[in-house]
Amino acid sequence: MKQSNLLPSYYRFVGLAIAITAFLLPVLLGITMEKSSGIPEIWREILRTVILMGLLVAILSREKTEDEFIANCRLRAAVTAFIFGIVIYIASIFMSLNNIGNIYSAFRVILSQSVYYLIMFNLYKRGNLVKND
Repeated sequence: MKQSNLLPSYYRFVGLAIAITAFLLPVLLGITMEKSSGIPEIWREILRTVILMGLLVAILSREKTEDEFIANCRLRAAVTAFIFGIVIYIASIFMSLNNIGNIYSAFRVILSQSVYYLIMFNLYKRGNLVKND
């Protein structure tokens, strides 16, 4: 198998630690991420960027044994996460038209896609989701 351009496997833990820390930091400090809170807008955007970068590092880290099965799991998880993100965005548009909620921001869509990818990849990898063809 040819060499892939992924990060070393231990970066998964580094990326998840960065994302979780950036997510929990405002909670531990008692600050909400809402616009009406006392935190300046620039810090909210920095924390959101750090969360997404941490998840990206976790997604781009290789497995200890990187083979065709893992590549197939990555592809299937990426496809389902992409479709999931589109469905979430379209659903948020319909909900906003009915005054049920707001249209999701790009951050929320990308965050949900990234988390969904990580969940689906691990489920595919462990064989909990069986391919039906």
